[in-house]
Amino acid sequence: MNSLSKIITLLSTAFVLALSFSSCQEVIVLDLEDAPTRLILEANLNATDGTCAVYASNSNGFYDTSDIITVNNLNIELEADDGTTYSFSEFSNGQYLAEGISTTAGQVFSIRITDVDGINYNASTYTPAATSLDSLSVEDFEFPFLQDIEAGYQVSANWQDPANQDDFYRLKYTHNGDYDPGNYNFSSDEVGDGDTQTIGIRDIFSAEDTLKVELLVIDENTYNYFAQVSEIQGAGFSGTSPYNPKGNFDNEALGYFGIYHTSEISVILE
Repeated sequence: MNSLSKIITLLSTAFVLALSFSSCQEVIVLDLEDAPTRLILEANLNATDGTCAVYASNSNGFYDTSDIITVNNLNIELEADDGTTYSFSEFSNGQYLAEGISTTAGQVFSIRITDVDGINYNASTYTPAATSLDSLSVEDFEFPFLQDIEAGYQVSANWQDPANQDDFYRLKYTHNGDYDPGNYNFSSDEVGDGDTQTIGIRDIFSAEDTLKVELLVIDENTYNYFAQVSEIQGAGFSGTSPYNPKGNFDNEALGYFGIYHTSEISVILE
């Protein structure tokens, strides 16, 4: 099951609210198992290679243990602000792809997704300016007071932030061929605009490990969306009120449409 879909399904269908009083505790269980199904759309335009991928599925009940239900036979059209349009083909269940897309920094793209009932779901966003990952810094790391555990390495990613513009970033990494899609490592240049940015990878590595780090320069809509996802993940049911992360699709669809540039560095640690 796609990790984002898991989060959305969980948060959109049920929650437990505990109210504490001075002398007793009342637990209110809101069973939303029969909440209406909602369309979940994840649309990402890769401005580096000129492709746009869309993944479509339906939400299901909290107590429903079945797999995510993909949504087939959607009609999808992508349009640039200069009027150029791109069509999509469905290459797998619920997965759609458009290729040969030309982008420029600041250019606005709109996506329209039409289901088999003729209902439209629309979203728009802008193309961020490209920035490349410059280097990886590797430092020795020892576990204090745990001498029986072998020391390892901490790795940080470094890149130059363009000055006088708002920039938003996501770091992804693959460790010995394994990638964790639930790792949301995001940052912005709200502090340090125009400076060298350094972000640590939240993992400890060993000698001979293979590491691939990818820097994504993302649009603000994507940044805000995953900031909500990260907040919800951190709060769990202890937050004041679980909620669906608000994306930029209309017509009550869950999910988001985002545009990003990508660059990567791969190393074998010594």
